[in-house]
Amino acid sequence: MKKIDPYFYLVFTSRSSALMSVDELNAILRKCYQANKSVNITGMLLYMEARFVNKLEGRFIQLLEGDEMQVQLLYERICKDDRHDKVFVLGSGQQTKPSFKAWSMSYSGMLHKATGFRILDCKLFESRHFTKNNGPAHFLKSFYEYNLQLQNEYAMQVAELKINN
Repeated sequence: MKKIDPYFYLVFTSRSSALMSVDELNAILRKCYQANKSVNITGMLLYMEARFVNKLEGRFIQLLEGDEMQVQLLYERICKDDRHDKVFVLGSGQQTKPSFKAWSMSYSGMLHKATGFRILDCKLFESRHFTKNNGPAHFLKSFYEYNLQLQNEYAMQVAELKINN
């Protein structure tokens, strides 16, 4: 029987050092897609903007999957990337197959037709990647739900201020 090598996964979150434009996100997508494909790294990158305390901030969460050494090397490069601030590993480990066979990137509130660039909404999290017992993917879903809650709370505060004024 052929031994199946496990896939290593690493999930991290970070704060964007500045809010990201659509062009910047597209540039990240193009560069990362080719670089990750060349070393057989798959995964998903989510970016959302929400108000934290009194400041609008961009937040990333990324799931990287593949050969452990390649994933660790990529993570080290990401930690040195000045677009990221406060990088924090949420989890890592082994799994028998990748959660996402193709690189995917989502971005709240915008729809783009670039390969792997999907609108970030509740429908994404109803897909098979998130409905099965998929360990690393639960981090992504929790990130989305938390940031969506923050966005909704801020919208309610703004609406209340308009009513009271």
